Amino acid sequence: MFKRFKNIKVRNLIIHIIVTLAYPALRAFRTESNKLTVFADALTIIAAILLIMGIFYSFYLHGDFDRTGYVFQRGLSKDAIFPDFDTYRKKNEERREDGFNYPLYLGIFYIVVCLILVYVFI
Repeated sequence: MFKRFKNIKVRNLIIHIIVTLAYPALRAFRTESNKLTVFADALTIIAAILLIMGIFYSFYLHGDFDRTGYVFQRGLSKDAIFPDFDTYRKKNEERREDGFNYPLYLGIFYIVVCLILVYVFI
C-alpha cells in the first residue's frame, strides 16, 4: 500500500491541493458569517467526491479495468492485427507503475482536517 508514496511528485501534489481547495476557500470568502463552518462543509463535500474518485482510480491502478479497455479498444481498432491481452496488460502495467492516487489520499486528509476543524474550532 505504501510503496506508491515514492511516486509522489511535488508539482502534481501542489496542483491537486490548489484546485481542490479553491472551491471551499471561495465559498468561505463569499459568506458573511460562520466562515469556518462554511469552509468545513464545502471541504467535506470535496473530500467525499475525492474519495469516490480515488476508489475508482485505485481500481484502475490495480488493473481492474484492463479487460474492459482491451475489449473496447479492440472493437474500435480498424487494424486486423491487435496485440493479445497479455501484451496489452503488460504495456498498461508499465504505464501505471509510477501512478500515485492523489484523490484518495487527499480525500482522506481533507476528512481528517474537517474533523479537526469541527471538533476543535467550531
